[in-house]
Amino acid sequence: MPPPSSRLPLLLGGLIVLAIAGAAGLLLLQDDAPIADPPAVVFSPETAPEPPVRSDIDAFVAAPDQPAVAPPSSARVLGVLTGQLLDANRRPVTSGRIELLEGIPLALGGLSQLPRLGPRAVVGGDGRFTIADVPASDQVVVRALGEGFETTESGPHLVLADQTNDIGVVLVDPGLTVHGTISDPRGRGISGAQVAITRGPSLALGRDVAQPERVVLTDERGSYEIAHASRGPFTLMISAEGYGNGVETRGVQLDQSRQIEINVHLPPAVTLAGVVWLPGGEQPAIHVEVLARGGELGLGDSLMRTDGEGRFRFTDLASGRHLLKLDPEGYLPVSQEVLPGPDREDITIELLAASALGGVVTDEESRPLKAFDLQLRRSDKQGNIGEAVGAVLRVRDDDGRFEVGDLEPGYYLLEVWAREHSVTISAPARVLKGGKVTMVNVAMQRAATLRGLIVDDLDRPVAGAKISLHGNNTPTFGFLRASAARGSWHTSTRSEGDGSFEFTEVTARTYQLEVDHPGYPLVHHNDIKVIEGGDVTLDAIVLDRPATLQGVVTDSGGTVLKGITVTLGGGVNRATRQAVSNGQGRYRFERLAPGDYQVHAYTPNSSPISVLVSNIHRIQRDAEGKPMIPVDVSLLAGEEREYRVIAQD
Repeated sequence: MPPPSSRLPLLLGGLIVLAIAGAAGLLLLQDDAPIADPPAVVFSPETAPEPPVRSDIDAFVAAPDQPAVAPPSSARVLGVLTGQLLDANRRPVTSGRIELLEGIPLALGGLSQLPRLGPRAVVGGDGRFTIADVPASDQVVVRALGEGFETTESGPHLVLADQTNDIGVVLVDPGLTVHGTISDPRGRGISGAQVAITRGPSLALGRDVAQPERVVLTDERGSYEIAHASRGPFTLMISAEGYGNGVETRGVQLDQSRQIEINVHLPPAVTLAGVVWLPGGEQPAIHVEVLARGGELGLGDSLMRTDGEGRFRFTDLASGRHLLKLDPEGYLPVSQEVLPGPDREDITIELLAASALGGVVTDEESRPLKAFDLQLRRSDKQGNIGEAVGAVLRVRDDDGRFEVGDLEPGYYLLEVWAREHSVTISAPARVLKGGKVTMVNVAMQRAATLRGLIVDDLDRPVAGAKISLHGNNTPTFGFLRASAARGSWHTSTRSEGDGSFEFTEVTARTYQLEVDHPGYPLVHHNDIKVIEGGDVTLDAIVLDRPATLQGVVTDSGGTVLKGITVTLGGGVNRATRQAVSNGQGRYRFERLAPGDYQVHAYTPNSSPISVLVSNIHRIQRDAEGKPMIPVDVSLLAGEEREYRVIAQD
């Protein structure tokens, strides 16, 4: 019997969680998604990290020298987290272990695929646990594991630096016992079938695998039993030699039964076999990867290579529709559907040669450049810049020539940069199926310079601020211009000790400039125009001293509430931020710009409908009859404000 890792179908668990947007947010057209407050960091200009010089391209030619800056410290400020593990009867759980993760856990079912935070702990005899040296964060997730209960997650929790943060009680449940029989189409039990259970509903849509929590084998009668399964949604994945794969998904178990029976009939296996030919159909394509995806239940992928005669053969596939996929280097990707039916031994696939794009790169006087880097990007007929295709190509050619192969048909453009020139974008070029375009000419632009000065609202220079150039932000509504221009980051640098900064080799265009310093609110400036070969000096950019908003979350009766999400909206850029109240019911927002804000929170008893209705009731009309939300808090530069939030049902 092969090991479980080779028999389990490759499944991807997916769950689409629908959320209802508040009417107030829709009317104000807030285009920024909620972001969590960043953890506190220790910062000084001397330890500021050296910024990257280019956008998302790793390799480049002769980047301009950057100021000598020491590497950043990897240390994070730390706190202590404590809590207690209780069972469903609120009795202490005396054995188990605690792991910490960081991020936002899944809303419904499934174990979160979040990064580990590091520290772990063992539960004591009274069910209590304490973990020291926990990095300060408002997205700490506690995961409880043990033999006598189902794996449980709690959070996210707020951990403040230099404090003991009590998250209270984490309740665990013994879970379910899932049992049943795995049988063939005639109802006979299958011995040695592998049964794996995974948290959350699952659909096999690709080659990534949701890690099973437990794997068992059926006995000689085809029976199996899995203890401590989740009461939430879960999926059983079954495989056995000579049979197609099986899957069974269950939703939340609302009854009080600790037993659930799931019997599964595995479908008969099918065989798919054939040969892959090179273009022209005369020579076999040897050692080419062939992926078989699908089956009656849409389950799993099987992967193999063609042999010395170009042949492939898949056995033990589930019955149903399949898709054969190939993506060999130098040829176009292939997807060939195989309809449901009996075994197929006569499948024929012929590869097609991929397209290519080539040309020459010259300077502003049409002389070929001998050294440059280029990144191919998808485009359209209008020349819009799309996603990168492949890796950066470093070219060294006396005639300035280049060629990029293995392309699918479509429109492409080139992003090119070289010493003493600005990053230059070519015109779009259309590549036809199996064709080669060789006449692309990229004339590099003369580099421009952009410099400026960063000061605070007391006219003191700000050192170590990260200054980034983005595409200009031109939304429909003017108040959104203060928000970030997404997906258009070009380059960045840091301010010197006197607050000055400088960009060289800047491409001629109009930019948004972003200033980010951990001691000040985030700032965006638009309409910064740079012409080819120009030298632009900006007026001083002023950073306001940051305001802080903090307080306690209670219900209408004054009871302190922990684990409640507090939402902050408004300010200069109308962005939305969120924080979670800690074990003492406290929340905190830092690095706020001076301005007017709205603050609200909802209890766990609130429903999406009640939240929607509450948001509608908050809407008022201004003097001009336009929709608005009343201001809850007005903050001044450098102010630290205490504000109590009453969570609504």
